[in-house]
Amino acid sequence: MQENVRQVNLKGCKNTRDLGGVATMDGKTVAFGKIFRSGALRKLTKKSSKKFKRNCGITTLIDLRTFGEREHHPVSKYLSDVPLVHIPIIKNALIGITDDNVSGAKKMKALFQSGMSEQEYMYQTYFEIVSDVEAQKGFKKMFDVLLEKEEGASVYFCSHGRDRTGIATMLIYTALGVDEETILQDYLIDASKETKRMLLLIKVLRAVRFIDKSQAEFSRDFAQPSLKRLLHATTWIKENYGTIMNYLHQAIGLTEDDVAKLKQKYLV
Repeated sequence: MQENVRQVNLKGCKNTRDLGGVATMDGKTVAFGKIFRSGALRKLTKKSSKKFKRNCGITTLIDLRTFGEREHHPVSKYLSDVPLVHIPIIKNALIGITDDNVSGAKKMKALFQSGMSEQEYMYQTYFEIVSDVEAQKGFKKMFDVLLEKEEGASVYFCSHGRDRTGIATMLIYTALGVDEETILQDYLIDASKETKRMLLLIKVLRAVRFIDKSQAEFSRDFAQPSLKRLLHATTWIKENYGTIMNYLHQAIGLTEDDVAKLKQKYLV
């Protein structure tokens, strides 16, 4: 998948990469420089913002975060000249998914107190992202933006560039004809620096006895990407719609013409 070519290194931003370079089942390739995915763009520096706009041709921002996230962590002022479409995929703050104004340590403590296992919590979260009617409407709006795009490139993003963005990527790649195995492998390409930062935080919290050994083990699982989360979402989709493409048509509302237009615009 030419991972080294697809990765976009930006100071102040994590997990940014080009969707291009991925082969489809019909022998075509997702075009480079058309669609990008990313974590939050709130800390993007002036120099990196210029690089992003100039080198990647970014002309549309698609913000998948909640209203609260946008309020507490607005997009970098150096991107204020780029049109932004806000599409909140989920409404409420979710521990480990959204990035509100609560410290990481407090969020971890709240998660411990929920009584749910890491797997149970993340399964529930991913289920909500694909099953909620408002989330489905949000994904349709995202596709509408991509369909209407005439010039330049789009970037869609959430807080960590992993969960909401990961599911959005699965849907986009499916619409473009990428096989499921490739999509699953793509999901595992995580922002290594962010994972290391979270693991360091857990180590510090354990050292100061803010969390015990079992809580530290729980947190380490939570901080790292897990294919089981995405597979839980895709399993639910298949159980209810047969295939992910059927889900795109029946739940999201993409027509056959929409899919054909997406392929025409974004495949080479």
